[in-house]
Amino acid sequence: MLILLCSTVFSTNIIAARLSGQLYDPFLMTLCRWAFVGLGLSPFVLFASSKRLSLSAADLYNIALYAVFGLLLPSVLTFLAGLTTTALNLTIIYSSTPAVIYIMAAITGAERIKLWQLVGLLISTLGVITALGYSRGIIPEFAIREGDVFAVTAVFNWAFYSVYIAGKRPTLALSTRLWLASWVCTAVLFCYVLATGRLGGLSNLTAGFFSLTAFVALVPSVLGYMLHAHLTRAVGVVRVGLMSYLVPVAAGIQAMLLLSEPLYPAQLAAAGMILLGVWISGR
Repeated sequence: MLILLCSTVFSTNIIAARLSGQLYDPFLMTLCRWAFVGLGLSPFVLFASSKRLSLSAADLYNIALYAVFGLLLPSVLTFLAGLTTTALNLTIIYSSTPAVIYIMAAITGAERIKLWQLVGLLISTLGVITALGYSRGIIPEFAIREGDVFAVTAVFNWAFYSVYIAGKRPTLALSTRLWLASWVCTAVLFCYVLATGRLGGLSNLTAGFFSLTAFVALVPSVLGYMLHAHLTRAVGVVRVGLMSYLVPVAAGIQAMLLLSEPLYPAQLAAAGMILLGVWISGR
């Protein structure tokens, strides 16, 4: 049940990215997102615990990696992808994550890879290629969108992050790690936004922007990342990785209901290949 809940929670991030894609600057959205997370967690981290926060060099290194690969890159890449591709295509591409996690787990020695896992990875890869260039016909035209490239990059980034945290025994509380990492993301994004002249855009933002940002900060950020970290420790990175094939189901339904996005035959074929590959890999 927790894996189902976690996949549903993460699917809302894709819908939010697509909703905001044509309206708001993705870097401003991501900056405000992690600033909201940091501010929201501050009372719990600073005042709820009587213990003094003490950080070692190893803690700082892990927090930096957590911030970059777990928070910053996935959120930025997802919102950039939402600019030029559909929510349905995003979910189809993201559903290949489990197979990529298998490969990375094998490369790092976390798990031995078997023949059928390689077969599953190949089938999922063919599905991703199909999703990258779908058209309204049965056979897709190969026309890769920029957003699809961002989505594929996000898949490999998330797989690396999942395998990395699975091999680490945390010394800090989960809320403390998320709080520190969110401020790292905020600082990095603020510098980027300032350097690129985007900061002035904050004055033109609407209540809708801040409402959507607050939702993304609370649901897929705080709730989603805490559920993911808990499940990774409880059942392992590979089984948690399999939740990714549930994300297209939840996000696809939301995309059709909320965004009125049509579902084309080529997308169905791509989804079928990816889910078949994930199922074979998880046997």
